[in-house]
Amino acid sequence: MAPALEDNTDYAAMEAVKLPKDFPGDIHLYANARNIKSFKSDKGFSVTLFTPDTLEKVVADYREYAELAQWQDEKVLELSNKTVLKYKVDGRILAVQVAQKQGGCLITISTK
Repeated sequence: MAPALEDNTDYAAMEAVKLPKDFPGDIHLYANARNIKSFKSDKGFSVTLFTPDTLEKVVADYREYAELAQWQDEKVLELSNKTVLKYKVDGRILAVQVAQKQGGCLITISTK
């Protein structure tokens, strides 16, 4: 992990990055993905994963998990190569952005 910045922000980015120790355990992480970037501040977390799977498969997985976990839907934005899902989870806001890239998808999970 890189040193903390002035506002207690930690940032790491490289080929394979560990999640912050206090990353919320109730936040679903896509199984067939590796963590390539993590960011933590006083306001929340942001984690970026990469998977070779398709956008459709990843989005379906998050929708299924959200329904089972009874996450409250807040907003959905669907474009041709990107989907953004927004949920309310125990008073927190969770955003899951899935973007189709060459060779797979980037999944960015942000909490506030």
